[in-house]
Amino acid sequence: AAGGGLGNTGQTTVQRTLVIGNSGTANGAGGNLVGGGILNFAFTGPTQLTLVDSVVTANKLTASPAITPLGGGIFTDSVFTITGTVVAGNQPDQCFGC
Repeated sequence: AAGGGLGNTGQTTVQRTLVIGNSGTANGAGGNLVGGGILNFAFTGPTQLTLVDSVVTANKLTASPAITPLGGGIFTDSVFTITGTVVAGNQPDQCFGC
């Protein structure tokens, strides 16, 4: 499971936006669970996410013991710029890869 609120695999600017209360759940013997609020992932080519004057809060990832959730608020493996944005109150963490 990935990108509970927003999934970016291209060039995206998010401005004056609330990313609040999104979730992802994964159960099983293995797998991936990333980006409860936002996923920024280079799937097929160059990827860039810019967050401006936004809020990322109250997003949550929940997984069975065999799966490690990463990036309750934001998961990124690519170019990522953040300006005037609050990232707080996400579970299990705020941002993985930032």
